[in-house]
Amino acid sequence: MLSRMLMRRGCRASIAAGLLVMATTSLAACRGSDEHPDDPSSAATSRLVDPLVTVNDVGSTLHQDDAGAPVLHEEGTGPTTFTIDRPADAHSIRFFVSCTPDHPFKVTMGEFYAGDCGREINSSGEIPFDANKGKLSVVLDVPPGVDFWILGLPV
Repeated sequence: MLSRMLMRRGCRASIAAGLLVMATTSLAACRGSDEHPDDPSSAATSRLVDPLVTVNDVGSTLHQDDAGAPVLHEEGTGPTTFTIDRPADAHSIRFFVSCTPDHPFKVTMGEFYAGDCGREINSSGEIPFDANKGKLSVVLDVPPGVDFWILGLPV
């Protein structure tokens, strides 16, 4: 009788041990993503680089030695329109745009500058304005939901 009880207990213990191993394995599989998170650089690559950082970097091909204070320096989600003061002692504004996901964009201020934007700026465009006093309207055309940085420097 004792041997029967031990066998039953042994069976129960084996079954319990087997279930415990299965549960532990299942939990380990669920935790696997926590133990080995996605490559953190993938999250970093989706973040936008502020164009002002690039134009102030002397090692950048888009560095602006004579850059004055920005007349437009905004981050947001497009499309959008900005109203800015007309810069004194300037005849145009040089625009820089970065966006994610990568997408074509268009900046309009009377005339326009268009191109493809990505996580970092890869070009710039200068749009002249007339000498009249008053505010300027700047339209940034990107699809709804596209995150952007726009920088405007007086020239």
